[in-house]
Amino acid sequence: MLTRLHTVTGGGRTFRIYLLLVVLSTVLQVGAIITLFPLCRDLFSDDPASAGWWVLLMVVLIAVCWVVDILAAHRGLDLGLAVMRRIQRATPDALLAWPESRLTPTMTADLRRLLSQGATEASSSVVLAFTPLATAVIYVFALGVGLLFVHVPAGLVTLVGGTLAMGALWASTRLEARADRQFEEATGEVDSRLFEFAVAQPSLRTGRQAGAGARLVDRAVSGNRSRVLKLLLWQIPGEFLFSLVTQGVLLAFGVVIWRGYDGGSLSAVEAATMVIVLLRVVEQVSAVAGLSAGVNNFNRSLDLAAQVVKTTPVRPVAITTGAAPAVQLDGVDVTFPDGTTGLQDVDLTAAPGSVTVVIGASGSGKTTLLRTLAGLTPPDAGALTLDGTPAGPAELRGSATFAFQHTVLNAGTLRENLLTVNPDLTDADLDRIGADARLTPLLEAAPDGWDTPAGELGAQLSGGERQRVGIARALAKPARVLLIDEATSALDTTSERAVVEAVRRVRDDYTTVIVTHRPAMLDIADRVVVMAGGRVVEAGAPADLEAAGGEYARLLAGWRAAADWQVR
Repeated sequence: MLTRLHTVTGGGRTFRIYLLLVVLSTVLQVGAIITLFPLCRDLFSDDPASAGWWVLLMVVLIAVCWVVDILAAHRGLDLGLAVMRRIQRATPDALLAWPESRLTPTMTADLRRLLSQGATEASSSVVLAFTPLATAVIYVFALGVGLLFVHVPAGLVTLVGGTLAMGALWASTRLEARADRQFEEATGEVDSRLFEFAVAQPSLRTGRQAGAGARLVDRAVSGNRSRVLKLLLWQIPGEFLFSLVTQGVLLAFGVVIWRGYDGGSLSAVEAATMVIVLLRVVEQVSAVAGLSAGVNNFNRSLDLAAQVVKTTPVRPVAITTGAAPAVQLDGVDVTFPDGTTGLQDVDLTAAPGSVTVVIGASGSGKTTLLRTLAGLTPPDAGALTLDGTPAGPAELRGSATFAFQHTVLNAGTLRENLLTVNPDLTDADLDRIGADARLTPLLEAAPDGWDTPAGELGAQLSGGERQRVGIARALAKPARVLLIDEATSALDTTSERAVVEAVRRVRDDYTTVIVTHRPAMLDIADRVVVMAGGRVVEAGAPADLEAAGGEYARLLAGWRAAADWQVR
């Protein structure tokens, strides 16, 4: 845990001072405990007043320890806040740098938990979980060394017993962590099945297949029940192991004290003092045992955070000179980790300031093509160039801006949603972007204009308004390759036309590539690319492709027939 904490925080002065204060505090506590031996010896001697100096020393040690504890708590809180900030800053970069194969459903859930809970919990876990754990470990071994100067057997038992107790605690927490992990996975599966069942209710009832959906839920619940039993079975040996080792250590310590007293190497006062010391050790170990859940959660967050911060981020690099670049793909291949083909030998040419519309059936490779152009999916083969210059993921991410199919907005204002992308935007820039994105009617109707709250995930806006804000956010980025993925798929005709007009207004300033299955975007297309099975099967001007009577003509005829269909 210490190594991971160092990795996540980056070490530094705060980290070193915090550790120094924790060690110093623990050593002072041990010093106060060891002082009990001469204090009690003099207190029960013929001259009890001689214990006064030892009492004074103990009071001083406790007072200094109290001050050091306060300083350590402050430094620990600073360190916890540093962990939280590091997680929040590094996770987005790691997500962009990690390959898609690494972002499994389990990893995605872990990252979601890290950002929503783990980062916040880390701000206090350093003080509430790591500090007691570090204190207990240091305390047991420092006390063992100190007791060697009082009674060698007792010191050795403390050192060996402390090692065994900490090892048992580590083993038990690992077993419990494994069980907790299995339980979370089972619970997540039940949650997913219940959610899918709820969403699919209308379709299942229409098809009279509600029973089949219920059986899937029952199967997940049954599997969850068996995993809960496994959780209990894994927890029992962990708790039994720690309890057994702790009782063995206490018994050994008691035997050593008794033999020392019986053999005359320990006086009655020293033996009684040893009992006080033993109770203090038990208190330390018990405190850590009670924190096992918090320590497990913190350790889990640190483990994932360490993976995140060790990831080398892909820094966007804009290689354009301010003008829309020529985009060229030659023989680009993309193969997914499961072996399926995303793109196969794709050639694409997009002239500066042109609009290229990509169409095709679901699964034909359209979105994969856009992700490759955006630098989010690296190709396995082939070449990508911007204005003739080879472009890797860093250059593509710096030169491209993306408008997604489902726009997700921050809960802040419209202004804040755009400033998040480009903090340097002026009011004049915002007004220009608003006009280009066809947001002017919304801004004029809203009393607060750009300061209108978007709501959680953009809930205060209609679907069309969210998409136009999404277009505006894309235009806010200083990039000249505009990528749009199904931006009008869920919009009504009026909202769809507004998005089309927004693209028409900015087309000369961008090299635009649009994925769509709606014919409206074809009105502004200079070139159409038809995809199937990850390949480009047709490419050319819309009129030429329609006249050729191929796949494009067939798709266009289907769209027109669907648009003319009505209930009679």
